[in-house]
Amino acid sequence: MRSFIKAIPAIRPPFLILAPICVNVGLATAHYEGHAFSAWFAILALVGAIFAAMWVNTLNELQDFTSGLDFLTLRTPLVVEVACWCKHQRFLTR
Repeated sequence: MRSFIKAIPAIRPPFLILAPICVNVGLATAHYEGHAFSAWFAILALVGAIFAAMWVNTLNELQDFTSGLDFLTLRTPLVVEVACWCKHQRFLTR
């Protein structure tokens, strides 16, 4: 269980929201074009898209590690990213 919890950052959970958005856009487009809707195929596409995104993110992390890229670049702490984003948002609202 510990190894699973340690592996969670490799799937990049914040970016997994993109997969359902893309599937929903496809479903909405198909509905707009008049195609029949199947809940089973919609769920299958949604689950498949999420697992595909998780797989690609994990493979990317593995490739970065094995190629040595992770050791050549400095990791930006999340706190700095959030602080920069908040500062940028305040600048835009002025």
